[in-house]
This record gives sequence, C-alpha cells and structure tokens, in this order.
Amino acid sequence: MLFRSVTNGEALDERTIQSEMSLINIPPSGFSVEKEIQEIEKGVELFNRIKIVALKLTKPTDWVDQGGSMYLMDRGSENIAIAFGVDISGLEMKMEWVDDPKGRYYAFVASGKAYSRKLGRWVEDIGVCSQRDKFFGMIGGKFKEIEEVDMANIRRKAVTNLYNRLIKRVVGLSGVTVDDLKASGMDVSKIGRVEY
Repeated sequence: MLFRSVTNGEALDERTIQSEMSLINIPPSGFSVEKEIQEIEKGVELFNRIKIVALKLTKPTDWVDQGGSMYLMDRGSENIAIAFGVDISGLEMKMEWVDDPKGRYYAFVASGKAYSRKLGRWVEDIGVCSQRDKFFGMIGGKFKEIEEVDMANIRRKAVTNLYNRLIKRVVGLSGVTVDDLKASGMDVSKIGRVEY
C-alpha cells in the first residue's frame, strides 16, 4: 500500500511508514503522567536516603576540602564500596603525551567499570593523573622537570582517581557538598583543607 506525505505529497510505502512510526514514542494505553511523577519522587527520596547512608560510612578524616570542593579519599570510598558490594572490573591503563604552550608532559588514563550488587547498578568511567599534578608535579608554584616526577606515583593516582570516581558514581555521591556532609551528621569542622 502507498501513502502520500502530508508535507510534500511524496509517495511513501508501508515499510517506510512502519520504520518511522517506531521512532515515535507513543505512551501505552493507560499511561499516567501523575503516576510517573510519583514514581520519580519515590526514586528521589530513595536516592537521598542512599546518599545519607553512604556518607555516614565516612569520617571527617576521609574527606579533604580542596578549595571548596569536597574530595573523598580512597579509605572512605573503600568503606562505601564494601557496604554497597561494589565490584570493579575491566581496568585498563594507557599513557598519553600532551603538548601545550608550557611544553610536553605525560598523563596516565585509567578506565574501568563498577557494579554495585546492593543497588543493581553499573557505571563506566576514567581516572586521570598527569605529570602536572599539583601534589606530585609542582614545587614552589612551578612545574617540576619530567625526571623529577615519580612516574609510579602518577600512575597510582590515576588508578586511585578511577576507583574513587567509580565508587562515588555507582552509589550516587558525585558532587558532595559541605551541606550534604552536615546532613549526614558529620562535624565538618574536623575536615582537613588543602591549599595549593
């Protein structure tokens, strides 16, 4: 059977119509926007409860305030990983060279996956650390020469960054704020600060 396009009168066959109709999202019979909103609200409430439980697994010494950004150190993320049954797999590592106006430097990029058995959720991510890392690659506000930077430390930090990112993302702890930590009952005055 042939159909005519409403816009230009072009002939369309039934296969084309069926193919294009599959791209249109038509709500199923009995679909209720109100019911969907209620389900989303329940999901938000559950997410907030999970976040508070996860944050209660950490201590002030597990956190560092890095210029206003809260950074969860690996010992804190390991406690969360154990409690939420987080498995990390598929670890891959590569080294890349980068050029910028200040010269050439290297970066390690670690990639992997995490699955939480308790939440039934998985994520993929990367962790990066470069020769220009503020902690390992700078002294007195200046970049160290390549031979002065311990490459093994840069590699390890890329893996640590990957693990922390995976654990935080699979549990839903990306972008934790001081207010989030206060809501979990933590004494944020005991959190250390790092200034570069």
